[in-house]
Formats: sequence, C-alpha cells, structure tokens
Amino acid sequence: MSKVEDIKKVIGKVTKEKEYLNIMISTNIVGKDFKYSNNMENLDKLYEIGSSSKMFTALSIFLLDERKDLSIEDPISKYLHKEICEKLFINNFDYSNVKIKTLLNHTSGIGEHLNSGDDMALFKKFNNSKKNHPLKELINLSKENKILTYMPVNKQFQYSNIGYMLLGKIIENVTKENYKQFIIKNILEVLGMENTTFIGNNNSSRELIQGHFRGEKANMPSNIALSAGEMISNLEDMLIFLKGVFDCKIVSKETLDIILKSIENSIDASMHYGFGFYNEKNLIGHGGQTLGFYTKAFYLKKDKKYFILSFNEAESGEISKEIIDIIFK
Repeated sequence: MSKVEDIKKVIGKVTKEKEYLNIMISTNIVGKDFKYSNNMENLDKLYEIGSSSKMFTALSIFLLDERKDLSIEDPISKYLHKEICEKLFINNFDYSNVKIKTLLNHTSGIGEHLNSGDDMALFKKFNNSKKNHPLKELINLSKENKILTYMPVNKQFQYSNIGYMLLGKIIENVTKENYKQFIIKNILEVLGMENTTFIGNNNSSRELIQGHFRGEKANMPSNIALSAGEMISNLEDMLIFLKGVFDCKIVSKETLDIILKSIENSIDASMHYGFGFYNEKNLIGHGGQTLGFYTKAFYLKKDKKYFILSFNEAESGEISKEIIDIIFK
C-alpha cells in the first residue's frame, strides 16, 4: 500500500472506534500534495492550534527587536509592570531579571501552570470556565506545580507557558497595543491569513470544530494561555503561515537565521527547542495541545516540505505519532 492508503487506513480504524474524532492532515511528503479528513466537509474548518501560537509570539518579539524597540538580551523587568515583577520573586530569586531570550527558549527556569501531571484535574478546573484568570493568578498557580517547579536560570530546558504569557505582556507594554491586535496587524494581515483568529474572537465565516478530552466535549476558555496558546486557524492558513515565515515575509533572513541557529544550539536534547520553534523529523515548527485539540505544524524550507495535523481530541499523541511515522517511513 502507498503512504496515503496507509494513513487513510489508520485514520479509518481509530475514527471507527471514536466516532466523534475528526482528524485533518495536510502534507506533501507522501509523494503528492495530500489534504484529507475522515469528515471531508470539515477539512477547511477551524481548530485550536494551542502552543503553535508560540511561533506567532516569538516572531512578534523579534519584530520588535528588529525595530529596536527592545532587545532579546534585555531583562524582562525592563518591560513589565512592578506588580508582575513582584510576583516573580520566588525562592529568594528574582526571575524578573532573566533575559527575554530565556523566555523564548524555555531556559528561564520560570515554572508552569498548565502541565502539572494531572490532565483530568486541569480539564475539570478550566473546561467551560467563564471566570477571568489574570496573569498574576496564573503565576501564583504555577508556584503550586510540584512537577515543573521554578528552576535555576540557563541550567536546563523547562517548558513554561507562563514564560510565553510574559512575552505577550512585554509586547503589549512596548507597543501600547493589545497583543491580539498586534498579531493581526503584523502577521495575519501581512500574510493574508483570513481564517486565523483567537479563542473567543471567531469572526471568520468558518466554523470551529468541537474539541474533546477523553471523549468529553471540551471548550478552552480565552484567558488561561493567552499569548502562549489561544489562537485558532485551519490547515490552509497554517500552510500560508509556515511558507510566509520561511520566505521571510514576517522577519528578515538575518532574524530567521538567528531562530534556526537557536534550534541547532538548543540545550534541549529531545525537542531541540529554540526561539519559539523546534525540530521534528528535521522540519521546523511547533506542536500544540489545548483542552480539546492536538496539533502539529512543521516546514522545511530547503525542499518546501511540510506536514500539518489536527485532532479534535486532546489526547491524540499516539495516533499522531503513528501517522507521522507513516509519512516519514
């Protein structure tokens, strides 16, 4: 069987067992351009991209660096309000003095509020939540995390959504603009991404697919990840984004080279995480997970190869790996 037939077979098997499951794939690494879903009527619908949003946040920081509005070598305290800086004095260490670049590549040592080892508890706490969760509260929540605790700076890779939420605040404080408006004006409109927006702000004509967590309907609230993971998009727009980034339509070639070099020099031996992007199967991009979705978006400029995946079930890591293994076999 061909790769395409193998992928369809795997998708058919798992979606027969889980009838609510919607899987979407777009890739050209299977011998041809292949865009497919087990529900073809959903193929162009929107999904939550989760932490793939971090690529947009990182690019925004580098745009401001190019414009000399900030430097990634600056301490984050230079651009954060006093009330936030005070929250970052933890275990007798002032994390407001870490450099911006350490937030970008998750070496700041700053803790984590979402990945605590108990996904069901997280789901029950935040699913359908209408409560406002200000950043100060989420920083406090991160201090309670017993798994991803606050660590020494620059010693190891430790994934931190709090770090990327701080980057969003830096963008707002530097530009005096709302984070979402900055992304819309400087990335989405530049690339013509008409079907990409934010959770709670869907003004697209395309419908957002229903997400799930272990089969139960999941609805991500709009204020627990912010600039770390609250964008929604579709397969078409994510391909436009990846091509636009690597064609240097957002940041310059010099800046893109800095990002790519950061991946090569990453202290993280597993993900090779750089400044907002990481390496998977020698392609560059980012994956994402929300309360109800699991996604991937990766690109290789040299050969213009890409794969983009979306699952409307948060716990889809195993089936994602199976499909990716087929793509690259």
